[in-house]
Amino acid sequence: MTDTSFHGALLWPLPAEQQGGSNSRYFIDTEYTDFRHCQLVSLAIVGENGDEFYGERTDFDLARCSDFVRKVVLPQLGQFG
Repeated sequence: MTDTSFHGALLWPLPAEQQGGSNSRYFIDTEYTDFRHCQLVSLAIVGENGDEFYGERTDFDLARCSDFVRKVVLPQLGQFG
């Protein structure tokens, strides 16, 4: 992502010597502030070949977060260097 507020990303895209085959499947997990006023909070991508990407935004609007996000998601942010 090109958003300068998006941090915590591992090396992405992967260097050519580390790229897996084109037949790999990737699984995506996202967290958003709320279903009605969606702003992306975090994004995780994991490949069958072991490739991983995880990033968290720092510029989302806390006021838009649902009670669930405040209770469950926000306490888990910032745990990865």
